[in-house]
Amino acid sequence: MAFRESCVKRRFADLRGLLGGARTIALSHVLHLAKDDRLIAGAGGVGRGAGLVSSLGHHLTQDLGLKSVAIWMIYGAGEDSQPFPGLPRRTHYPNDTLNTQLAGLTTPILFRVADLPGELSHQSVSIGHIYDAVFRTSLDSEVDAIIYFPSVSPMRKA
Repeated sequence: MAFRESCVKRRFADLRGLLGGARTIALSHVLHLAKDDRLIAGAGGVGRGAGLVSSLGHHLTQDLGLKSVAIWMIYGAGEDSQPFPGLPRRTHYPNDTLNTQLAGLTTPILFRVADLPGELSHQSVSIGHIYDAVFRTSLDSEVDAIIYFPSVSPMRKA
């Protein structure tokens, strides 16, 4: 994980050099684009530099001081296309996760974190992600918007 994250940072630096400072869009799994790794609790090494190196998002915002807008994809249920047989494929998120709290939504939705009711955007919330891992963070410190999908399925041929 640390080697992979370091490779992504080098490739981004090369791309940034080629683009001469133009705006760049990076698509990645949530924790790779966390704005501040220090504000993520309980994620272990899943999805970023295995605790050995910072995530790409942390590098961009904290180390390089670049402005970023983060949109995280969160899903409530389903199955991923995990290629490794020993890791879980079907989601089983605990009831206290944002994923299950949004489970009443039946269609995909994109919303700004700033528009969440009450203090939800400022509270530390649990979020389920890949391999059924759960992490905690304050949404407004890490993400600007969330796209929520009620269910996901593995990639498949059309």
